[in-house]
Amino acid sequence: METTVNEFKVTYYVGIMLAQGGTLKIMDDHLLFVPRNIEKAMGASDVEIPYSQIKLVDVTGTITESLMVRTQEKAHRFVGSDLPKVCEEINRVLARINPAAVPAASPQ
Repeated sequence: METTVNEFKVTYYVGIMLAQGGTLKIMDDHLLFVPRNIEKAMGASDVEIPYSQIKLVDVTGTITESLMVRTQEKAHRFVGSDLPKVCEEINRVLARINPAAVPAASPQ
């Protein structure tokens, strides 16, 4: 059974002009973005990001902060409140899973 370590209300940018509100769940072995029901009614689906694919997690931006979760294939962008805390929580889980391979945050 999967357990949620923590969850946060965020907006996920599917593309430059398309964003979906929902919940980012920090699970035992992956991140899971679950769109709101209204978003799902319009065709949105859950986005799962396995920790094994994450190369970097950091917070960027000055006016509007963005949580960037970068994988080999894609840069996933989230906005919301308290993003440094979200980033810290994700990196804490990554360190627990594989201490030698924790992605370093980029200098700001």
